[in-house]
Amino acid sequence: MFQAAAVHPSIAKACIRIELVFRLGKLNLAPIKQHHHQINCQAPMSRRSVRLTPFTRFFLLMLIVAPLAYMGAAYYNGEDGWAKLKQMVGLEQSQSNTEADTGTKELPPATTGTPDEELARLKKLINEQEMKIKDLMKENQELRARIEALDKELNPDAQ
Repeated sequence: MFQAAAVHPSIAKACIRIELVFRLGKLNLAPIKQHHHQINCQAPMSRRSVRLTPFTRFFLLMLIVAPLAYMGAAYYNGEDGWAKLKQMVGLEQSQSNTEADTGTKELPPATTGTPDEELARLKKLINEQEMKIKDLMKENQELRARIEALDKELNPDAQ
């Protein structure tokens, strides 16, 4: 028979009963099913918790936090963070890259005319650019004078 050395008495009795049932060939499952439902021996399937390394946690956090931080900083600077993010990733191509990025105006397209007409058009363009330069130089001088006047108001002993 069964030797139960250091086993709980109820377990030893159950093992002896099972051994007797198998030796005698009488397998009546009704009492076993009743007993099984009474004590609820059915152990739930233990779910294995998802274990992440610290680097994986950091990486997943950065996937969420970095774009949000970028969009928040862009919003704070008065820019459209979503559009900048799309442009940076390459989802949306800018139509006017040259004019929007540098702020310069490209030359108007050349007309198909005589060389004299083309020369006149280019001279006119040069005169316009020279006038613009003179206006900007004048504005620059006015601003410098204004800065000096304000500096004198703030520090009358400095000069």
